[in-house]
Amino acid sequence: VQPVISDYDVKDLQLLLHSSELDASFASVVFKGRKFASGVFSIIVLSFVGTLTSAIGAAICEERDNKMFLVQDPTIECDLASSRYASLFAIAIGAIVLYAIVVPAFLVLLLRSQWSQTMRAGDRSGYDALFGFLTSRYNLNCYMWETVMFVYKGLCVVIPAIYSGSPLQQSVGMMFVSFVYVMLLFKFSPFAHGLMN
Repeated sequence: VQPVISDYDVKDLQLLLHSSELDASFASVVFKGRKFASGVFSIIVLSFVGTLTSAIGAAICEERDNKMFLVQDPTIECDLASSRYASLFAIAIGAIVLYAIVVPAFLVLLLRSQWSQTMRAGDRSGYDALFGFLTSRYNLNCYMWETVMFVYKGLCVVIPAIYSGSPLQQSVGMMFVSFVYVMLLFKFSPFAHGLMN
């Protein structure tokens, strides 16, 4: 005996199929968007040290023949009246502001936001797809440890640049920063894999 299908059941079935296609396409758009955002974030995070090093290097000058020249390129005179150095210096200041202030602050605000917290609690796979490159190496209670890594990496770039003329001060500064970082590692054991702690 064939079941009887009314016109009403067919319309419900058509509506269900139509909404399922929308849900599938929306899920595809969300997935691709998460992959794109994750890729952009990871490029910014991975280029942090190199960009910050180059940007700080644009401010390090040494005296030669009673004039100051850029250490990284001795043909460029460190004089803001020079358009070549002024443009290089402006780009360096922009990069320092972006990588030393804006990116770390944005990541902290984003990871601490109510949206992120709700996503972390309710949609773990979505959270991992978007922020996994920042948080997957750490315990759940230390998901913000990447901010500590930003500070540590930033200090590992800034201290040698500031004390470029004094290897002793560089060494003492780096030893202090490394000591504080290791103490924080022992106190919090942030890494998900025990051998990393």
